[in-house]
Amino acid sequence: MTLALAAVLGLLFCAGLYLGDGRIEAGTSHMGALRGTEVEHGAWWLLVSAMFLHWSITHIAMNGLALLNLAPLVERVFGARRLLIAFVLCGIGGNALVAFVKPDQLEAGASSSIWGLLGLIGVLSLRPGGLIPEQTAAALRPGILRAIVINAAISLLPGVSGLAHLGGAITGAALGFLPWFRQGIAEKDEPSSIVFAAYLAGAAALAGIGLGIWHGIAPAQ
Repeated sequence: MTLALAAVLGLLFCAGLYLGDGRIEAGTSHMGALRGTEVEHGAWWLLVSAMFLHWSITHIAMNGLALLNLAPLVERVFGARRLLIAFVLCGIGGNALVAFVKPDQLEAGASSSIWGLLGLIGVLSLRPGGLIPEQTAAALRPGILRAIVINAAISLLPGVSGLAHLGGAITGAALGFLPWFRQGIAEKDEPSSIVFAAYLAGAAALAGIGLGIWHGIAPAQ
């Protein structure tokens, strides 16, 4: 699932370059970047589509590396399906906070989902609950703390959406406390369910982006 999500991000970045005639900003805006005012008028799918889109090669590279660093642990502990659930719900949580607080802000990127995974792993390190050994949890804590401090500082930089990061982190941490998310984790995902979840990830991204294009976001010029 980790590689499937990374592949979806990469493919949609290429699609944005194509639709924007080489200008990724135009392509991303066209494909379904988030603007809260549009969500208020019924374009709810932008809460989903925006998490799969990026503004630059640096933007997607940073988020892609963070995904490849964090998601494998979540997938090993919680399974592929729960990784997908966490990625999408945390992305929605971060985007919803941006849409509510700054409705005029144009937003895109997987960083809200990445921060959600960080929050989820943070809770796991503090409350392993038998999901991982106590020694592993203790070893995770310093690295998670460093990652939070560094990324919190990055969140304060101009042009970086700290609100999306905050919303994603809160959602991820909340998932880490929910019994329904933590239950049944010892059960291994069947290969067929992993394939289904991978298809679902791609379908969710494409559906949201397709709706964004269909419902009148101006084509790139």
